[in-house]
Amino acid sequence: MVALFIYIISFIGSQPAHDIHVGICDIKVDDQAVEVAIKTFIDDLQIAVGLQPGQPLPDDYSSAEELIAEYIASTIQLKVDGELLTLELEDISSSRGDAVWITLISPIKGPIADKLEGGFELLTDIYDDQTNIVNVYNNDEKEIYSLSTKKISFTYEP
Repeated sequence: MVALFIYIISFIGSQPAHDIHVGICDIKVDDQAVEVAIKTFIDDLQIAVGLQPGQPLPDDYSSAEELIAEYIASTIQLKVDGELLTLELEDISSSRGDAVWITLISPIKGPIADKLEGGFELLTDIYDDQTNIVNVYNNDEKEIYSLSTKKISFTYEP
């Protein structure tokens, strides 16, 4: 996985910059877990974790996953019925073009009784025009939230 991420980073260095700053986040909830799948541009993620294309990892980090997990933990927070979730990095994979999917998961104890609250600041610290589209899937329900630097949180109530 580290080799794939480093390959993607070096490839992106030769690609032209993009003018759109958008991320997509799918949050799937069942009785046992919350799965978070984030799709974003790899070059934006690179800048967010403090790297430039082709630059090696800092000596104090053992992997690119560690950098990403640290950044995600600082920009995304989810609570189910008032309890803060600990999101564990499950997977990082490339998508077509210059995008990347990051999958995180957290176990929960049963269905959402009251609400799912989210703070989602992914890349809003880098781009003032960043938009994050958050899709919450719970059973047969789907709610969509458009978040930005002006609105960084949502509350889903089943």
